[in-house]
Amino acid sequence: MGLFSKRAKTAEIDSIIDPIENVTLLAQLRFGVLGVPVEVDPDTAGIDTVLITAAGARYPLYNLFVRTAQANEDETINLVMQHVDSMVEAANQPDIASLSDEDLSRMVRTRIVPRDVIDQISAKYSIRVASDLVALLCVDFPTHVAWLNDDQLADRNIDDLFATGMQNTMGEQVDDVQQSGPISMIVGDSLFIASKVLGMPQLISEHLQDAPHGVLFGVPNRHLIFALPLVDMASIAAAGALATMVANQANADDNPGGTLSADVFIWRAGRIERAGGVNPDGTVQMIGDSLMLEALEGITAAANAE
Repeated sequence: MGLFSKRAKTAEIDSIIDPIENVTLLAQLRFGVLGVPVEVDPDTAGIDTVLITAAGARYPLYNLFVRTAQANEDETINLVMQHVDSMVEAANQPDIASLSDEDLSRMVRTRIVPRDVIDQISAKYSIRVASDLVALLCVDFPTHVAWLNDDQLADRNIDDLFATGMQNTMGEQVDDVQQSGPISMIVGDSLFIASKVLGMPQLISEHLQDAPHGVLFGVPNRHLIFALPLVDMASIAAAGALATMVANQANADDNPGGTLSADVFIWRAGRIERAGGVNPDGTVQMIGDSLMLEALEGITAAANAE
């Protein structure tokens, strides 16, 4: 099936100069072909455009705009078809409440997200990670990811699901690990790459060098981790470069799913704290709280023992 049941006049499509308007129109037409009439939510615009149905179902287009930003005309049409088809299919997936314990255990993931997500989905069960980040549970369907809210977990063992979800998250594929001096960039297509910081011992074992005094890290978006193992004073000296890299990526336009955090965090002995970041004036500020002080003391003691 083509994008349109009756192909729109080429002149009408060509007359649309704004790429966002073009992709929005193509998406509306594809929804129509699939029997799901939609309109643009009048309270949204630009990259925040959301399509809505008469019944109130909402379809944000941000990710589609990102995917088509560098695509040519034919690629854009194919990407729109794939994206809209996936969203419609996702709306027809089984209800989470109907999933068996076995299916839920296989599909659940533990995921790190900004704190404001709690208010959007009602998730009092969430676990604070550090600063403005929390850990939530979600279900990884073939075509989409669905958050789990308090009502859906009323009759489930939340602790067991967090443990199983963490195991599944750590099993997600990392596609590449790049080095910039002592800083590692861990990347992947999986939506759960950044969430792997919640399983830092395994992350260190699989993708980082030894980190005897902890790890400084940043998670600017869901597909990326910047990690700096704390080994000696040279690694501490690289903290400013790490903070700059994290802030630059967090403030960039190409953050799939939006920015996760612009801050730098420290992991040490199973605990996570905010460790600093880049101020609005561009200066780097690192915070000497308990975990950073412990790391510095450990590095100093190790150096003196040599």
